[in-house]
Amino acid sequence: MFDLILESAGGSSLAGAISKVAPGGTIVVFGNTSREETPVSFSNFAGHAGARLLAFFIYESGTPASMGVDLATLVSLVASGKLTPEIGLEDRWHNLYRAATVLRDRNVNGKAVLHID
Repeated sequence: MFDLILESAGGSSLAGAISKVAPGGTIVVFGNTSREETPVSFSNFAGHAGARLLAFFIYESGTPASMGVDLATLVSLVASGKLTPEIGLEDRWHNLYRAATVLRDRNVNGKAVLHID
């Protein structure tokens, strides 16, 4: 059981996360790279009393008021060593087209970092 789960794949991965969240724990959903629907029902949370399912970013027109605060929280977690993102691609900004292509084709595991030089 996990107190905090960061979930970006959706579909069966999100369903699996719900089965692994500790009572009172939190699942933060910040993407759906699988593009699969995730049916969720009350029974999914049996044995996981008080668990929460939260969206990190809600897509709506304009900039959500919490976006800056949310990003600052992630930056502080990375800076303190409490969160270590997986870097799957590092390249120069000038190679954006190549990076976008491999991301679009889902040939990168983890995050893409583009250096501005």
